[in-house]
Order: sequence, then C-alpha cells, then structure tokens
Amino acid sequence: MRRLFVLIVGVALSAPLPVAAQQDAPPSMEVARLMQGLASCIGASQPAMVDDMLALPLMSQEQNLFIAQSLGSEQECMRQLPTTLRFQPPALVGGLAEEMFLSRHAEQDTKWIVAHNAAAKPRNEPEDLALCIVGRNPGVTRALLDTIPSSDEERMLATKLAPALGSCLPTGMTLSFAPSNVRTFAAMGLYLSARAAPGQQAAARP
Repeated sequence: MRRLFVLIVGVALSAPLPVAAQQDAPPSMEVARLMQGLASCIGASQPAMVDDMLALPLMSQEQNLFIAQSLGSEQECMRQLPTTLRFQPPALVGGLAEEMFLSRHAEQDTKWIVAHNAAAKPRNEPEDLALCIVGRNPGVTRALLDTIPSSDEERMLATKLAPALGSCLPTGMTLSFAPSNVRTFAAMGLYLSARAAPGQQAAARP
C-alpha cells in the first residue's frame, strides 16, 4: 500500500527569537510567520529564480536540491532574518508559490483561473493533490492565502478543505493533516493553475 506522509513545516530555531517577538507566542507560530516573511522576500527580490524552482516537480528531489543550493546562509533574504532558521527545502515551497501567485494574480477571478487549468498537467502525486484540492474549492483555497499563518482563521479554512483532502487522495494514500500542509497544497495548486491558464504563460515572468 502506498502512503504519502507530508509534514511541510519541520522547522527548528537555532537562535533565540528577537526581543520584540511576542514572548507568549508558541515557537511554531513565530516560525510559520518568519517563513512567510522569508518567502515574501525571496519572491520579491528573485522572482525568476523562484519560477525556476517552482517549474520543477513539486516536492521532487530536483526541486529540493535546487532550493538547498540556491538558499545558503549568504543569500540576502536569509541574512535579513532576525534569527537562524533550519528547515527542509519543502517547507519553503508553499510560501514561494503563495508569494508568486498573490503578486501576479491577487486581483484576478480565482474561479476563472481554476476553471481554465486543464493545461496544468500534474507530473507527480503532490501536484495531482494540489490541483485537485484547488479544483474542488477554489474560493476557500484562495481565502486561505489571505490568512495569517498559525491563526485561528487559517485553521478554520484549512478544516473546510478537509473533505477535499479525503476525496483527492489516491486510494491507499494518507496525508498528515495540519493547516500549514493544507496551505502549501492550496498555494501550489493555485500557482500551477494560474501558470497554465490561457494568456498567463507570457506574463509568468515580470
């Protein structure tokens, strides 16, 4: 029996949080928001590189290697972090997809984008899952990207997508449920759909 266990944000802090950080906030909440900030910085400063990353199959070894090689400690956005983050490459993929989608398509009709995503052919099971989730509920997946990571709103909308998770998983596969996991697949599904929608390919790079 094939099983897919996905734990996207397996991130650990190796230095204390800045003094300005909320001292009563769980570390996981601070990490999620720092990761979002890192993804926003990288997407804004190096969009072409991010497009190259996201052009590789989702969560593939090739993509993981590309991210690891491109985001060393000397990368400018990494140097701007107030603390050191240790994370596996897949932990950043959803944030990068989210940043690129919102920077280019935030004002577009999400239902139109998703309705015209037939050209988005999944190359592996994670991409198949991402596109399926978005196709089942484009409105909620889009709203999910407007929430603050680790917030009650994020959890509420991620929970609304739970039925889609169950119906989109291939037989014999399982997915560890966590709002951060759902958000990653939602962001990647929207990014892939927008990239494949008619008229979007030419605008893929600013």
